[in-house]
Amino acid sequence: MEAMETVFLSKTDGDEGPFLWFRNRENLVMFLRNWRILNELDYEETAPGGANKRFVSKDSARSLTLFIFKGDEKFINHLQSRMLLREHDIVERYNKDELRGIMTHLREIAPEDVENVFGRFKSSEGYSKLKCLLLPVRTQKDLEKDIASLTEKAFSEMHEGEVKTLLI
Repeated sequence: MEAMETVFLSKTDGDEGPFLWFRNRENLVMFLRNWRILNELDYEETAPGGANKRFVSKDSARSLTLFIFKGDEKFINHLQSRMLLREHDIVERYNKDELRGIMTHLREIAPEDVENVFGRFKSSEGYSKLKCLLLPVRTQKDLEKDIASLTEKAFSEMHEGEVKTLLI
């Protein structure tokens, strides 16, 4: 599992050191466990030839969506108190003005469907002042990209109240 942990490391600009999606070790471990479970669940019930054995399917439909909300601390507090996610989803307060998380999908899901899920938070006070970035993850290679740079660039181009899906 330690080898997978390095997937979440990519250099940031400056002397800040490594970039981690989560700062809380328990959240990082939970994410890695979810990722492993998703990969293990990717099997066919019946192997070729009719044998009743499970085998790993190469055509995975399972995925994760990383998400970040940025904005005024007061509105992030309000949003966080109203977020009800599922058991395998993770939410963490990264900074005063930033809320991060991961949604786990057990089937293929279109980016616009995920945007609709986040649209249900629009009634939250100050939502129109927040920026929300969604990053779908389908393969290990998606996690090997410089996510820190990609997210910072995307946020600099976004407007308040915008929900944007960034394909990595």
